Amino acid sequence: MVEGFGILAPGQTLMVASAVLAAQGQMNIVLVAGLSFAAAVLGDNIGYAIGRFGGRKLLLRHGRYIGLRTRHLDKVEDFVHRYGSNILLFARFIDLLRQTAGIGSGIGEMRWWRFALFDAIGCALWVGAWTSVAYLFGEHLDAIVGAASAHPVWLIGGGVLIVVLIGGVIVYKWRHRIFGRTSNDD
Repeated sequence: MVEGFGILAPGQTLMVASAVLAAQGQMNIVLVAGLSFAAAVLGDNIGYAIGRFGGRKLLLRHGRYIGLRTRHLDKVEDFVHRYGSNILLFARFIDLLRQTAGIGSGIGEMRWWRFALFDAIGCALWVGAWTSVAYLFGEHLDAIVGAASAHPVWLIGGGVLIVVLIGGVIVYKWRHRIFGRTSNDD
């Protein structure tokens, strides 16, 4: 819940760990998902209220201590006006955006009913995705750990390959962005 009003907390980690425990029969998955959803929605609505009823004034007064200026808040407002409700569908999946979406929506003066609707859908997607994956993972945790310990070379090699491929794509895009298209790119 506290993630919804700007505090960095291990909410997602706690939810995933609880879903794994539920898969092992130590917790109830319906209760884990229901409480996670309720806490996420409640926290985001508290964040919205903070942003709507004092967030801009508070950030203008004390934001200089963390590098926030009026132009930053103007950008937040513009961002909310352009993409606000659509961003709320996926904000919970992105760290920092998860913690600030409610406050930013309040500062950007998004209508509450619109915020509440899209935020609830986004929270449902987030909770549903993470608890489902963690629950399924937790059911097969012993088998996964056993397979991983039986084939560590393949896992390390696969991990290195993935890192190299991602690094290659990043370098290619960076080089392409910096140097533009060359005749070799055709």
